[in-house]
Amino acid sequence: MKYSFLSSFLILTVLFSIIATTNEVNASEEIDREGSTILAGSRSSFVIKSDRSLWAWGNNTSHTLGDGTDICRSIPVKIMDNVVSASSGDGYTVAIKTDGSLWAWGWYMYWCEINKRMDATGHDYPTKIMNNAIAVSVGGSIGGGHVMAIKDDGSLWGWGDNGRGQLGDGTTTAQHNPIKIMDDVIAVSSGWNYTMAIKNDGSLWAWGANWYGQLGDGTTENRHNPVKIIDDVISVSAGHIQTVAIRADGSLWAWGQNVAAFDEAINEICVQSVPVKLMENVVAVSANGGLSPSDLWVNTMIIRGDRSLWTWGSNTGDGTTNSSRVPIKIMEDVASVSAGERHSMALRTDGSLWTWGDNFSGQLGDGTNTDRNSPVKIMDGVMLPGGTTRTPETSESTLRFVIGSNRFHHNGEAKQAGVAPFISEGRTMIPLRIIAEALGAEVDWDNSTRTVIITRNEETINLIVDVPLPGDMGTPVIVNGSTFVPVRYVSEKLSATVRWDGENNAVYIYET
Repeated sequence: MKYSFLSSFLILTVLFSIIATTNEVNASEEIDREGSTILAGSRSSFVIKSDRSLWAWGNNTSHTLGDGTDICRSIPVKIMDNVVSASSGDGYTVAIKTDGSLWAWGWYMYWCEINKRMDATGHDYPTKIMNNAIAVSVGGSIGGGHVMAIKDDGSLWGWGDNGRGQLGDGTTTAQHNPIKIMDDVIAVSSGWNYTMAIKNDGSLWAWGANWYGQLGDGTTENRHNPVKIIDDVISVSAGHIQTVAIRADGSLWAWGQNVAAFDEAINEICVQSVPVKLMENVVAVSANGGLSPSDLWVNTMIIRGDRSLWTWGSNTGDGTTNSSRVPIKIMEDVASVSAGERHSMALRTDGSLWTWGDNFSGQLGDGTNTDRNSPVKIMDGVMLPGGTTRTPETSESTLRFVIGSNRFHHNGEAKQAGVAPFISEGRTMIPLRIIAEALGAEVDWDNSTRTVIITRNEETINLIVDVPLPGDMGTPVIVNGSTFVPVRYVSEKLSATVRWDGENNAVYIYET
């Protein structure tokens, strides 16, 4: 039997809605929407352990692992220290260290030549590319792939293959050095020949290949410049030819190739060129899949508000080899997920790593090349999202924020913010109302002058949105309906002490 793409999505929407009614978002759950420390690449895997060391295993024929060999590994090997994030594509890997430096290795893609060093035996190893990086994402392509990196000032930079306009610079010319694309970016995800980026106002932008509607702009035309898709987005995952995103209300949206209604019996090309709402109460998502409709392997993973992991597509991890059109619950207590080209990774809240799927290159890391239809535990001690190694405990600080994470802690209790803190013009920007209420202040808004009035006891602070503060202390801005302010200026005005933790990209606010 054949189904149309639209009817399949309608079926899924009903099923998702039924599931969603049983799981309400719990604001105290220990889940981050950003900052994953696990990465399922193209037949390879990477994790950041509690000591911030980067470990890798799986396919290494293109020196993807960075261990100085071209030998595939079926058990994890240590690559480097002081790592906060990593991303990997076909034959190329990048990592950001705690000092903000970005490093790259691998040699498959032609555009990597300037970023590659080889010793006399032809083995690759990490090479420094740039400074001041806070996020990075590698995308694949037939021509070699591309890399997008966000710097600490919110600027987005790209380099690599550009044959479909995936860099977003208005051309189709490959770039062998990083070029600036846009400002005010807080998250980026690189897909197969295309890119998705979230700006600090919550708007989602897309560019590059669009053959199957994966950009979500209502067309199937490639875009060489960024095009705005939807607002109120807090997380996005660009697969091969499909995209999934989470909005601020916890709803999950998808578009592109018909991955949600996956069925090996369907050979027709199914295209959804505008975002379609699938379900509610989602806090994390990761998508990947085949290179074209002829390669029907697809994979979508989500975490619900109760920390449960659900998957659909092919290789779901349910103990069978069957594909599924609807979400299947796999496990509980999950903090982070990563969907690879043909395998999956899940990090549980106790720091244990679990993998399943294809294993012909040893990408599962269990010491074999045997495919697994159910999750297999690989290791303990993996860093949780947000730079912690376990569920955060009550600390002496009043507030704790992590850059890029929607979770914050108030007197040790985990809560969710609508938009993650970010860095702009060298200043850490934090939601004003959260700071004010935690420090016992009241906040009022004067719409006629766009002024925020903060009152605590007999002290009053007036902040005008988009007007720079005195002493080059930053500029208050409105992001996704919330006022964000430079943390040090406001905290010190309210007699609080601020401490920056560079190793974990975290800021602590102490009430004095």
